[in-house]
Amino acid sequence: MKIFRVILGSLLSVIFGSLVCAALWVLGLIVIGLATGNGAKVYQALGIGIYVLAIGGAFALIAWAAVFVWIYSFVPRTSPLWHTPKCTACGALAGFFIVGIFILAGTLGDMLLPFLAIYGGSGLVTGAATCWFAAVTANHFRPA
Repeated sequence: MKIFRVILGSLLSVIFGSLVCAALWVLGLIVIGLATGNGAKVYQALGIGIYVLAIGGAFALIAWAAVFVWIYSFVPRTSPLWHTPKCTACGALAGFFIVGIFILAGTLGDMLLPFLAIYGGSGLVTGAATCWFAAVTANHFRPA
């Protein structure tokens, strides 16, 4: 039963991180659309948010299965990595790094820096929100 709680806690953390990233994309596009008077952006925001959630969620689930569930399961609760600021910072770096690897593996040429800024930022947000949620709910899913 304990392993089920650990897996559930890690999976809920990844889902939360993906939802936060998609919500920020939607909010950002709505704000840009309203600020520029481009009503089409406002209407497209939800569709793009669903797209970001699907693609980003797929990346997040791969990272969860390959790395995060194992870290979540085997890092002892007494570790300083479970402190919210440290956990959040580690998640942000890991998210940026994971997405950055995929971007660097592609051949983007002149588009490398914009892609790294936009999508690397999405990975950063997803990783930070995932690890923040994991640290905040650790006492429930990972009792000491």
